[in-house]
Amino acid sequence: MPVPAYEIDEHERGLAPWKGEVPLPGWRESHAPLRYVHLNASNASNATANATRGEYNSWRSFSGTRTSAARRFALRGCGAAATHCGFVGASPFDAAAATTRALGAHCHVVILTAVFGQKDRLQQPFRKPPRLAGCYFAFVDEATALDIRQTSFRHPPTRRGEAWVVGAWTLITVMGVRNTSRANDGPRYSPRRASRVPKMLPHRLFPRANYSLWIDGKLRLFIDPLEAVQRFLVDANSILAAPRNLRRDTIDEEYVWITKAFCGGEADPLQREPEWMSRRWAARTSACGPARKQWAQYMAEQRHRPGWQEYTRCIEGALILADLRARETKCLLCNWWSEYSGHSERDQLAFAYVHFMMGMGPRGKGGTRRKREPRVNLLSRRLHWSVDVKADTREKYGSDSPMGPAGIEIAKRVGHARDGLGWL
Repeated sequence: MPVPAYEIDEHERGLAPWKGEVPLPGWRESHAPLRYVHLNASNASNATANATRGEYNSWRSFSGTRTSAARRFALRGCGAAATHCGFVGASPFDAAAATTRALGAHCHVVILTAVFGQKDRLQQPFRKPPRLAGCYFAFVDEATALDIRQTSFRHPPTRRGEAWVVGAWTLITVMGVRNTSRANDGPRYSPRRASRVPKMLPHRLFPRANYSLWIDGKLRLFIDPLEAVQRFLVDANSILAAPRNLRRDTIDEEYVWITKAFCGGEADPLQREPEWMSRRWAARTSACGPARKQWAQYMAEQRHRPGWQEYTRCIEGALILADLRARETKCLLCNWWSEYSGHSERDQLAFAYVHFMMGMGPRGKGGTRRKREPRVNLLSRRLHWSVDVKADTREKYGSDSPMGPAGIEIAKRVGHARDGLGWL
């Protein structure tokens, strides 16, 4: 599929080459820290007993159940009331969170990825600053952890307390996640939903970190994480940064793509497919119904605001930078998780809607963003990993660009483990 034309952000023309390291201030809590909803005392003992036996409820128990009033209140900015932000009921991530709080206590910047169901290869970062030693964490299930340790020939595994280290990555093994496509199960049963916990809730797993960088398992990180924080968060005065979606701008375009990709057509009955391909198709079609229900809810809520879709934006969720010190960041991430966990497995729909409802969308007639709202930095499409950086920079900026003839390469897509390639 050809890459469409994309816009160029004018402010990036004068972006000077990065010459140093981002100063890392000491940990500090925001002036008005968020309060989180926790498991109530009446059910805590039963949940603890079930967790001890390895029995967990679905992801709805992990996320908790928000009332409509609580949801509306949270989408307005998370006030003084407690906010739903995962970890409400017992889950396999309780033990993982205890491990990450201990191993990541010294990290001001944490780099996170996840590989569940042996879907992706564990990609070693291209640049590994000494200041971030021990701050790369990969969340894996038991089968994936074993596979990585047995097939990682370039980086022999070593021990770090109870965890394993492979290259730059410390493996955080989440016990009990099974490789299944059951639509209504969560961190206990769904690898996809389990991978969203470190992606959307880094502040719950690393409460002392200042910044987080999430990178999807299909990508290899090329940019120095400290440089990324400096360029895209500190210099841009932003609380969160993510690349713009390469092909879709607004939430309605994302929904149209979902319906075409997950709701239309059937597998070719004349084509012999491996068993795992059949399972993948079943998982795809199971995402159709929840996505349609989610869209119907959004349309009903915005029925008095015609054209609201124009003021939404879609991101590429495969790479996300977050300022975890900011209260607004935590509120945004908590709302994203709660919205995602209550609907389909396509997290882009949930983010676009939360981003819009919290007033962080683009300005314009009928828009919701106000001048002093915290900024989400939507990175230019020319920084996307599917764009030829060298060719683009020479064509759009010339060889004497202040960014250099090769521009900035944030990450490179290397594909999934299903491509038949080995582990790095």
